[in-house]
Amino acid sequence: MSDEHEHTQKFTSVTGNSFTKEKALEKEMQFYLSNNKGIALVFSPHEGELAPNSEIPIKVTIYNNVCGKFDDVINANVKGLPQKNFPVRIAISGSPMIIPPNQVGLNYNTIPVSLPMPTVVANSAAI
Repeated sequence: MSDEHEHTQKFTSVTGNSFTKEKALEKEMQFYLSNNKGIALVFSPHEGELAPNSEIPIKVTIYNNVCGKFDDVINANVKGLPQKNFPVRIAISGSPMIIPPNQVGLNYNTIPVSLPMPTVVANSAAI
């Protein structure tokens, strides 16, 4: 089977739209975390024109697959002005865990999705 139908027959239900958004987020996360740094800050828009005496909101998205404290500096370059540096400190707690979406035993009827432990597959040895 191919995913060709997904390009022409988009999901229209609330669940389908949620699934589509989740898949897009996963794809973005894989792209931004592909350098194996564990964390990525993404600014949108990351460049553009700023009219005199105006403001533009900038959306900051943080992708991570590790926990810990991170310090960095954001450099803002505006033509005609000196570079402005903003210190950034991010603290991410918890233990990141990746569970394949088709893992046997995942319960999609709970929010968030849960995986009861221990799960024993039929006809397998005891855990």
